[in-house]
Amino acid sequence: MYYFLYTLLALLGLYGLVCMGVYFYQERLIFFPEVLPADYRFHFEEAHQEVYLENTDAQNRLHALWFRKNDQKSERVVLYFHGNAASLASWGSVAKDFVRLGYDVLMIDYRGYGKSIGKTSQERFLKDAQKAYEFVSKHYPQDNITVLGRSLGTGLACYVASVGKVERLILETPYYSFASLVSHHAPYLPAFLLFRYNFRSDKYVLRLACPVHIFHGTADSTIPYTQGARLAKIIPQVDFITIEGGTHNNLSEYPSYQKALTRILKK
Repeated sequence: MYYFLYTLLALLGLYGLVCMGVYFYQERLIFFPEVLPADYRFHFEEAHQEVYLENTDAQNRLHALWFRKNDQKSERVVLYFHGNAASLASWGSVAKDFVRLGYDVLMIDYRGYGKSIGKTSQERFLKDAQKAYEFVSKHYPQDNITVLGRSLGTGLACYVASVGKVERLILETPYYSFASLVSHHAPYLPAFLLFRYNFRSDKYVLRLACPVHIFHGTADSTIPYTQGARLAKIIPQVDFITIEGGTHNNLSEYPSYQKALTRILKK
């Protein structure tokens, strides 16, 4: 009897330590940034410029790349929120898919990524995303703004589209909510209690007033196909595009993706 109780208490103690570790070190489990020196030079074939979005916090510097076809401002823009790893040094390469269709692109690096600095929190992430939207809305008609989120960035994209006027929202490999994704990978953890980051895409999309297009691959093991399908079910105006065999990082390599993207952006 005592052996059973000691074992139970030891297991509960170990479980508690695991939960404490996850809570206090969750940023290291979620974010995998690449830090760039301030003098780093980007090399992309597409014309682009570096911009720092206005802010009043000296400890916060939000860096972005602004791609403009032939260095001239287009009438339409894609506001792009990238995934949880790397920096604009690599993410900038996706701009070509939109520039070739006549769109400008603005993409930001989150705090701690690339040349952006500042303390992170969910509230700050959302405010920075809103700041990016305010930047593009100063340069483009709101009806000509496409918001696109990839992976982690889908939650930010959903939020921005829910609070601002945009032409459309495109989501690539989205989660239903961040906590539901954590629960899928670690069902033994009380994700809703432990994680300070719970981008509620499931709530944001209920306030949308624009068409939504979702891309998801059936072989995605990072954010399962079921997450995107579940999110699509609660969106009235949704175009759910299944990429058969697509994984988390290779959707753009499929002709079906490029064909659908062209159809959406040429409307």
